[in-house]
Amino acid sequence: MKTAASAAVVLLFAASAAGAPPAPLASPAPAPTELTLIQARYAGTWKVDNTDFDTAVTRAGEKQYVITRDCSVTGAVLDCKLTAEGKLQGEQRFTWDAASGSYDVEMEIGGRPQPPLKLTVTDNSWNLLQDLHDRDGNPLHYRITRQYRSDTEVSYSSGYSKDGTNWTVVSRGTEIKSAGP
Repeated sequence: MKTAASAAVVLLFAASAAGAPPAPLASPAPAPTELTLIQARYAGTWKVDNTDFDTAVTRAGEKQYVITRDCSVTGAVLDCKLTAEGKLQGEQRFTWDAASGSYDVEMEIGGRPQPPLKLTVTDNSWNLLQDLHDRDGNPLHYRITRQYRSDTEVSYSSGYSKDGTNWTVVSRGTEIKSAGP
């Protein structure tokens, strides 16, 4: 569990902010320009300053690294390759789910599929939720939130919950965009 949480923090979005309610069921499929807007916000090379906290699944510590998200839109899919410190770490694929008014995010880390995530976007706030299970098979929810302060700066946090209500923060940080779209 510690490895999955850490990998998600490093590779995913290194993220920030509280969740938003889903859009109405009648949400239309996003136009390619909406995927392009997500791509413009998410893609590029980012300098990450991350602080992990001592929890049941993580150990306290600080790290700085550079992550590059090379993203392209093909039809109704946004595909992103994730490279950290020059090494390919994984891939993400974003597709629209009109029924929930959110995006489905499929992810592979090191060639291994990860549990899917749901992304909701409300203005400058992104909320990613992932349903997992702990070692004993009990439900465990993982959340990454991103708050865009500008097109080149984002703050994020990640955490877990056993009940979906009470959350334990495992990491917080910032990303500063240095290059890219």
